[in-house]
Amino acid sequence: MSVDEAMRGAPIQVALWLAAAMLTAVVILSAVFLVRLWILSDRNGRFPVLLFWPSRGRWIHGSGKYGRSHLEWRRLYGIRLSADLTLARRDIDLEEVRHLSDEADQQMLTLATSKGTYSFVLSSGDASGVISWIDSAPPGE
Repeated sequence: MSVDEAMRGAPIQVALWLAAAMLTAVVILSAVFLVRLWILSDRNGRFPVLLFWPSRGRWIHGSGKYGRSHLEWRRLYGIRLSADLTLARRDIDLEEVRHLSDEADQQMLTLATSKGTYSFVLSSGDASGVISWIDSAPPGE
């Protein structure tokens, strides 16, 4: 095989390697997206939340979940598997509860923490659950 013949096959090999790398990347990103979708679809205590992120100056859709000691918020769109925002129960001060309108069954909760002040818009039922969770913290927690 001459050098010219070998050089003619090189672009095909490079193209095949690039196609294989792109296919692998698509498969990996799809798997991460599906795992994240599975995590977000787990409705055990999850509720839809619109969060005002102060450092970004905009509202972002996501889901919230509170457990024994933390309130977690995850962005609706993204590939991150862990929570985008985690607030410790003992660090949360409920600053304001505001009913948004008569037509919409939604409330806005303003929570102050050492990380900053966050506003959450959620249904009235979910807001009642979050308020009860904050108020029922054991002493010292």
